[in-house]
Parts: sequence; structure tokens; C-alpha cells
Amino acid sequence: MKASPEPGLRDFLLRMVITKRGLSNANIAHAVLNAYGKVTMLLSNVPGPLDPVRFMGQELDDLSFYLVAPIGLYFGLVQYRGRIRAGICADATCEPEPARLGECWALAFQRLREASARGSAKPARS
Repeated sequence: MKASPEPGLRDFLLRMVITKRGLSNANIAHAVLNAYGKVTMLLSNVPGPLDPVRFMGQELDDLSFYLVAPIGLYFGLVQYRGRIRAGICADATCEPEPARLGECWALAFQRLREASARGSAKPARS
């Protein structure tokens, strides 16, 4: 992870380019992909509501989301009603068997849950 002014400056310059009149949609798309195309992996953690929410009059049973972007791997976590959901999207050139990531996530999360229930700082290895 890096902490620099580069992302903010990049976003500002990109907004300036996009709002410039006269650019074709193709040129705008090219600018966006150039600005963000260097990202290879993204991890997102979104704290959702702890209490049930309604959408169009219906209570949501579950909540998840995915990022649609030209990156190699996206791993997103969202919490809703005390449960955590993981969303995983992978480019086949990065991970030819993306279902394996989900299997590994489930196992690692179970280990973390067990360790936290024991009050241990280190999860047990299997």
C-alpha cells in the first residue's frame, strides 16, 4: 500500500480531462483506462448497516457488491447485519481457477473466527 498524493492528483487531472468539451467518448475511455489501468489488485472493505434495511419496500436478506474494472484481482468484503460477505473477481490470466480463492478465503476466515473465539493472537495451522 502506498500513501502519496498521486491518487488524488490523478483523480483531479482526470476530472479536468473528462469535463473538457470536445473529447470523444473513445478518448475519455482511453484517459480513464490509462489513469487506472496500472492497478493489478484491489482490496475493499465496506462496513454495512448492522440493522436490516429495506430496498423498494423489501427487507434485504443479504448484501454484496463487485467492482467491474480492468484489474487482475478484486477482493471485496462487506458487512451486513453482523455477517461478512466476500466478493472475488479474478482475471483468468491471474488465476485460472478463481473458485480456489473462494475456498481459501472460507478456510482462512474460519481459522480467524476460531482464533478470535479462543482469544488467541495466532490462528491455528492445519
